[in-house]
Amino acid sequence: LNRIVCGLTLRYMEEFPLGSLKVHLIDKKRNSIFYSLTNPFINQSDSHVKDMVTLDDYSVIQTVDDHSRRVMQKIVMPVKDLFGLYEKNDKTSAFHLVVIRNSFDDLLRSCSGELLQNLSILLGENGRKSGVRFIIVNDYKKDVTNNEKSAELEKAILESGIKFEFKNDKIYSDGSLLNISSVSAYDKERFIERICSNMAEMLVARGSEKIPYFEAFGYEKEYSTAISIPVGMYGTERFELTFNCGGEGVKNHGCIVVGTPRTGKSSLLHSLIINGSLKYSPNDLRFWLLDFKEGASSSNYKEAGLPHIQLLSTDNKIDDAVCLLRLLDAEYKYRARLLKNVGMENNQRTFENLAEYNEYVDKNPKKGPYLSRIVVIMDELQLAFNQVNEDDNINEEISKIGGYIKNITDLAAFVGIHLVIIVQDLNGRCSFLQENFLPKVGGRIAFKYDGRTNLSNELDFGYGDEIRALREGEAYGSRTIGGGFVKFKATYSENRNSYFDKIREKYKYVTAIRNAKGSSVLPTTYETLVIGDRSELKEDRSSLFLDKPYGELAKSPVAEFVDGYPKYSLTYGENAYNFRPEQIVVSSDRKSTVFVAGKTETVRSSVVSSILKGVCALKKRCVYACNGNERDVIFNKTLAAIDRKDVQKYKKEDIGMMVKELYTEYYKRSNNLCEWEDKPIFVVINQITGMFAIKEG
Repeated sequence: LNRIVCGLTLRYMEEFPLGSLKVHLIDKKRNSIFYSLTNPFINQSDSHVKDMVTLDDYSVIQTVDDHSRRVMQKIVMPVKDLFGLYEKNDKTSAFHLVVIRNSFDDLLRSCSGELLQNLSILLGENGRKSGVRFIIVNDYKKDVTNNEKSAELEKAILESGIKFEFKNDKIYSDGSLLNISSVSAYDKERFIERICSNMAEMLVARGSEKIPYFEAFGYEKEYSTAISIPVGMYGTERFELTFNCGGEGVKNHGCIVVGTPRTGKSSLLHSLIINGSLKYSPNDLRFWLLDFKEGASSSNYKEAGLPHIQLLSTDNKIDDAVCLLRLLDAEYKYRARLLKNVGMENNQRTFENLAEYNEYVDKNPKKGPYLSRIVVIMDELQLAFNQVNEDDNINEEISKIGGYIKNITDLAAFVGIHLVIIVQDLNGRCSFLQENFLPKVGGRIAFKYDGRTNLSNELDFGYGDEIRALREGEAYGSRTIGGGFVKFKATYSENRNSYFDKIREKYKYVTAIRNAKGSSVLPTTYETLVIGDRSELKEDRSSLFLDKPYGELAKSPVAEFVDGYPKYSLTYGENAYNFRPEQIVVSSDRKSTVFVAGKTETVRSSVVSSILKGVCALKKRCVYACNGNERDVIFNKTLAAIDRKDVQKYKKEDIGMMVKELYTEYYKRSNNLCEWEDKPIFVVINQITGMFAIKEG
């Protein structure tokens, strides 16, 4: 009889699509022949394959019942059952075969009424529709200990299926002998193991297959409110992330991605960028990539030269996150003003969304700049909070970040700004996302997570056990078209550089559509702007906004009168977030003392030297320069290059003399003893701590 049960089980496993059937063996005696079925699967390292054939107890009936309820929720006409879902390429749910051997009598006697009722339901129409099948060996023994309810349930269960009779080592149906699947008595364990090992190895091999990135895209301009980027496959269908900029109540404008480390979240990030870049022109789609795990993901794109990567940020700390979100907020406000102003000037109404605006300015290019979509990917956001010192007010920083994310999610979609946030879970310091982000976006993707992680109901899709059993690269995600959730596999390639070459080649003739009308937050360039780059800002490097080298900008101060007072703007560097020249502004109508502090001497010296170059380039001024560090090569070189009589140079031991001369000049000016209004004094002191050793004065 055991050989017949194994034969029927193997027949089920062979007839169902490979990997679509889970087998649960309930055998109180744990006969050795059933280990031949389970061992080839259990011995595999792939957790998904391990769970395909298992030895279980009665509790698995409740697990299968939960599965059946979820499947029944998905079955809506014209789909009639789980087979119908498979035909529509929704292969999220598995079929289940429950084999009860040497346990049926014990089950009827010892299990709760609720569990037995669930078993009865599973043997009925609901179980059939949801893909649940049973092989039950009836070892029920009627005696005085049986109650009436057990007898009734036994009768109902046995009447629900096909009944075979076993006698004299043969199987009969309605008195007729059947030639039924069985396993030969000779070497039966090895025979079963060989078949199951082949199945298990095929499943492992199929699980390791990689889905390449999608290349078969043409480029055709369209003014749709939605763009869709394929990131994986479910069955023969592409799984796409959709970003929508139009329509009230539309939630498909952002995405939350969760999963423990090394489950495939980075593969999804690469799929989103590479497939999106292959499908859309950089004039229509740009990415901002904010990486909080030491550049592990973003480093792939730093030297890639992809025109779609507008902003790249590596190894970010929490203050970087705040500044970058502030920059994104400024970009949203800039775009919102454009949609309002251009719309009111030309159509007497504000454009409702970016698609409508772009269609207008594409046909009327002088009216305004064409704007690309911006997809902002924040990778491993939770790591930003791990870098906060205990002394810092973490709650205040989280509140700032949460506020920006909430505002951008609520308001920025209509101007084409979309957030994709990748985290390990939504607990702890990332719990604010459950309120500020998750309810407002329609894109939800869950990769594998461990049993200690509790996801919200919106993210486990009711498939908690299935999500915990996912392979690397597999995920459950919300489907844009048709609704519901499906299991998909993300695209992947170890040779991403070959795709970078294809993207660069495809768009090498694309020119920037975005013109100079208005003032964007970031410069118009197809170069990747890198935040967190530790390379020096060379004097010969040109500003992306002003098209002048920074060395020249430092020597080109701006002097102007504002409200009757002279105002001086001195360039000393570049803003690390928006790439604009950074300036110090001084004026006689306010305190204009500037302190430059920091641990790195070369940086301090470079800033002070730039300021010195700026004030020396003014036409009317008087400069007092004192060097407190004679070994400072940068400042000494700058000072030596200045050969003007109106620049007074002092060594650190001459600080007393300089102060006396300054005080004398101050006395003359305050008592109107000389003409001075158009000739300000600038005092530049490098390394003031080097003068503390000077006692006199």
